[in-house]
Parts: sequence; structure tokens; C-alpha cells
Amino acid sequence: MAVIRVNKNKNYITMSNYHLKEKQMSLKAKGLLSQMLSLPDNWDYSIQGLVAINKENECSIKATLDELKRFKYLIVTKKLPNETSSGRIEYIYDIYEKPKQEGEKQGVENLGVEFLGVENQVQYNNNNKINNNKILNNKEIYKEIVEYLNLKANTNYKDKSSKTQSLIQARLNEGFTKDDFKKVIDNKCSSWLDNEMNKYLRPETLFGTKFESYLNEKPTKRKETAQEWEERMEREIKEMEENERKRN
Repeated sequence: MAVIRVNKNKNYITMSNYHLKEKQMSLKAKGLLSQMLSLPDNWDYSIQGLVAINKENECSIKATLDELKRFKYLIVTKKLPNETSSGRIEYIYDIYEKPKQEGEKQGVENLGVEFLGVENQVQYNNNNKINNNKILNNKEIYKEIVEYLNLKANTNYKDKSSKTQSLIQARLNEGFTKDDFKKVIDNKCSSWLDNEMNKYLRPETLFGTKFESYLNEKPTKRKETAQEWEERMEREIKEMEENERKRN
């Protein structure tokens, strides 16, 4: 007979286990719902945000959300332009700990999932009101960071790129600030701008998984010799090429 031991630590949450008993619901849907219920109220809920903290891609996340809709753990309400402050179509996403039945009143888990389409993107704050200001503020942050990169690195990246926004939002969700992004850009421009590494002065590299490492780089106290510089460049190029191969 097999023995299964569960080793718990202090990092735990309390949530309803109702959805875990759904025999017809997939493990993926149960897992995503559990994850969303476990995230803090001030976490910036979005499809791109969920993609950033999971292995699954955007299509997979959307398919799982559709499954939660079928089981009534996710209710989507469409608001017409005359019902919104923005004058555009908006979608409200309400997530429940138990399936929402017709006419049943139930406390809503204060989460929001942004709709990635032509309609206006919407989110919720802790009072269940549409937090359009937060979305606008985030868009301003994306724009300021990308414009700073373009200025320092002489590039032409677009702040409206969903991939770039996803990378920036993932780092913001981890607690990094706008100034941290500028410091990373400054650090790597100082190291890479005037050599063959300048092709890596891009959001995909700078704002990816090595962001914290780039942020904490210390300037050298003495000038590198030509040989030291060449060796360091060779190491960094090999590392970048290896990362490219892994992504492909």
C-alpha cells in the first residue's frame, strides 16, 4: 500500500474546496480557479498577467476560462456603450467560489479578467467597481518605459505591443517599479550599446526572467582590458544564443 505524505509550510491560503469536488471539471480548470482565488486582492488580474505566471499560453488560458464559464464559476456580463462611462462595449467578469445559479445571490470574489479584443479592457478593484483608472495608469507606465528604452538605446519599440505589455506587467506584479525598469535600461545600455550586444537591448531580453539580475548589476570599479571585455562579450553572446535556442 502506498503512503502519501503532504508536507506543508507556512505559505498557505484558506479557500472553498467546492470546485475541487467537481468530477466533470478538468484539473486545469480547478487549478486556474484555485490560483485566482489565492492571489492577493490587489494583484493586477488580466489574461496576460495569468499567462505571465503560468506555463500555458494565452489560448490555453482563455480555453480554461471558457470551461469555468460553462460550470458557472465565471459569469460574463456585457455592458453596452450607453451603460459605460467610456462609451464603449465592456465585459464584466465575476468569479465565484461556488457555481452561480440563476437568481442566487452570492458574494463575488473581487477579481477581474481583462478582455483582449476590440472592446474596452475592464478590471475590478476591491469594491467591485470598474477600475478604468488603473488600466489607464498602467498604459501610461508601459508608454513611459518603452519611450525611455527607445531614447536610451535608439530603438523604435511600440508600447502597445501585447508581448511587451505582458513582460512589463509581469515584473510590476512581482513588485518592481518604474524606476527599476529605467535602471535596468541604463545598466544594459552602458554595457551593450556600443558593441555587438546592442541587438539585445529589447523588451524581450531586458524585461524577461533576468530582470532582477540586470537590476542589481554593479558598475566595474576599474576599466576592463580589451581581453576582459572580449571574454565578457563572448560569454554574454553565448548565453543569449542559448536562451534563443531554448525559446525556439
